[in-house]
Amino acid sequence: MSADIKVVGLEALRKHFAPGAVAIRMRRHGRRAMAKNVSLGAGAIKKSIASGQYAGNHKVTTSIKQSAKPLVATGALFKSIQGRVLKWDEGVVGVVKNRRVKDADGRSNDLLSIAAVLYFGATIKVTEKMRRFFAVMSRLYPGRYYPIRASTKVIVVPPRKFLDAALDDAVVKKYVDNWQKAVFLTIFKVKGGQRG
Repeated sequence: MSADIKVVGLEALRKHFAPGAVAIRMRRHGRRAMAKNVSLGAGAIKKSIASGQYAGNHKVTTSIKQSAKPLVATGALFKSIQGRVLKWDEGVVGVVKNRRVKDADGRSNDLLSIAAVLYFGATIKVTEKMRRFFAVMSRLYPGRYYPIRASTKVIVVPPRKFLDAALDDAVVKKYVDNWQKAVFLTIFKVKGGQRG
């Protein structure tokens, strides 16, 4: 569950300058720009999660999680958001490493699967096993769990496109600014000028 950041269009730069010098400098400055950009993208995703701007939780979810804030229960999703530089001109942001996490009731879950369900949403068919589970839990934890009504056939989890924050126009503009600086530093040195 990640958003890719890839730089395209550097072929023209390579054609105009000595390939060896440009390649070495572009990789160095490009890696720095990419490191800034993946950090920026991960920060934008975290900020959007913290803002609570997504579809609210159902009252049952709120009571189970003990929080009305969408995408936040244990903090595992928030903590897992990171950026990773793959190459000098390529990086990813989001849940880039899978791991097992415990939910509020101590059950172990796959973080990547949770992130996918939260991002894309899901329609979950209610099974008899689920009905029995919620019936038992509602007796053990009244007011926190509720039995599933007989008329409820599916549970709908709305999509919450939290990764899209890394592709917001204002964030992309900052990516471009960082890359323009990297290209400028590459060209400026290759042409023999001094940094100012």
